[in-house]
Order: sequence, then structure tokens, then C-alpha cells
Amino acid sequence: MATVSLSVVAIIGIALFSSYKAGPAKNNTLVTGAPFNSGQTCAKAGCHGGGNFGGTITTQLIDTLTKKPVTSYTAGKIYWLSISMKKTTGKPKYGFQTTAANAAGGNVNAWGVAPAKTHNTLKSGHNYFEQSTALKSGTINIPWTGPAAGTGAITFYTSGNIVNGDGSTSGDQPVNTTLTVTQAPVAGIAAVTATEAKADVVGKPVYKLQLHSQDGLPYIMFSNGGKQQKVMITYTDIQGNPISTGTTLANQGDNIWPINAGKAKGFMIVNVVTADGARTSLKVVLNK
Repeated sequence: MATVSLSVVAIIGIALFSSYKAGPAKNNTLVTGAPFNSGQTCAKAGCHGGGNFGGTITTQLIDTLTKKPVTSYTAGKIYWLSISMKKTTGKPKYGFQTTAANAAGGNVNAWGVAPAKTHNTLKSGHNYFEQSTALKSGTINIPWTGPAAGTGAITFYTSGNIVNGDGSTSGDQPVNTTLTVTQAPVAGIAAVTATEAKADVVGKPVYKLQLHSQDGLPYIMFSNGGKQQKVMITYTDIQGNPISTGTTLANQGDNIWPINAGKAKGFMIVNVVTADGARTSLKVVLNK
């Protein structure tokens, strides 16, 4: 009977360990080392250990356009969270678990479409990205979009597991790391002065030009108190040198347009002239 009992325990143990290769969060195991995971890691939990592949783990937030790592993010911009596990010996397989949180520990589920053999799981109010099966490569790139303005600094808590692939928890090397990125300042969000075309005759249209923020990005808002009409928009530097000029159609009411700052720095003047001759202008500080 004792032999049978030990055999059953062994079978259960192997089944449990094998299921973890499909993602620990799916088995209610959260080991990123985050404060809301009680600082728990695979090494501290004792679920894996005893191996030494000379393994290391690093994480970087990569700009998908420049392919370079960044230390701050812009709201609405797409990045990769790049997880890199390296070893100096052996032919191991890999697993990982990562989550993102703001400074208060709140969940930031800004993850994109899961790459092959990975998935996004919601557990205890946080989203965890992890492997769906043992990975042959220690490099994983996960799409991530910068959250809305005001979210602040984001910390990625990441655990990795460099395993020998025998289905047990011995002979494996767990590794952990964190990465904190700040929110980049938004260019052109400070308006210094504005001149408005006001009505000096009853019934004459009133026009207004001001800054407007949407999804963390700066725009100019032109309030057209008259009928729909063409307007000319001119951008100049503080000395009056032209940066760009263009025409567009302004509907009656509020019109929102992107700021075309080009390579201008410091102060910039935005001028809007309507077809009926009214002029409004706005002085903007460019924070970049």
C-alpha cells in the first residue's frame, strides 16, 4: 500500500509540474516578485531550483520604430517589452511571467496581441503575461501600448525560469528582474498667451484659439463662431520665421487640429486667419 501511495504522489507531482509549463498564473501561482505578489518569486517559493546554467534575465522597453530601448513612454505609442534570458552552459528551455503596475500598484493592462506560445491571464486584479508551453528561445517581445496621460511611472515585474525540461522542479534556475519607465513629457502643452477675435458689433462672429489635450497628446482647438469657412493656419517661430502654412475647412463650433511644430523648439506662434478676415493667434511653449 505504501508503494502504491508513493507512486500516486509521484504521478500527481509530475502532472502538477508539467502543467506549470503552460503558465503558472493559470494555476494561481504568481511569482513576479511584485509587492502585490507578496514579493514572491519562484526561488523564494521553492517551486524551482538547484540548477545553474549561468543564467541572467534583463527587460527593456523597445521603441518599435527606432528599435532602441527607451526609459520613458508616450501615451498611445506602441512598444515591445523585450525579455531576454541568457545562459552560459547547457541546452535549457525557458518560461516567464510578467506584469505591469503603476506607482500605487494598480494594474496596467496595456498589453497587445499575445505572441505565439504566450498568453495574457487576469488573476487577483492584475494581468499576467506568460508562456503557454516551454519555450526554446529566451527572448520574448511582447507588444505594449503607452497608457493614457497621467498614468505616471510604470514598473514591469518579471520572473524567468531556465529549466532542464525533465518535468520536475529540480535542476532549474529561476531569475527575476524589474524595469521602471517614466511617462514622457508632452510637447507643446503650455499656452503662454492668446489673442481672440471678439465681436465688436452685435451679431458678428467670435473666434477663439486654445490648446486642447486628447489621449495625452496636444492639439489646437479653434472655436469658429461663424459659418463653415476656409481658414489659413500659419506656424512661425518666436522671431516670426515661418515653420509651415496650410489651409483647411473650419466647421461651425469647435475644430481640433494636430500641432505641426516641425523641428521648432522653445516658443512657437500659431496664427489662424478666417476667410472673413478675422485673426486669432496663440503662443505655445514646446517642451521637447
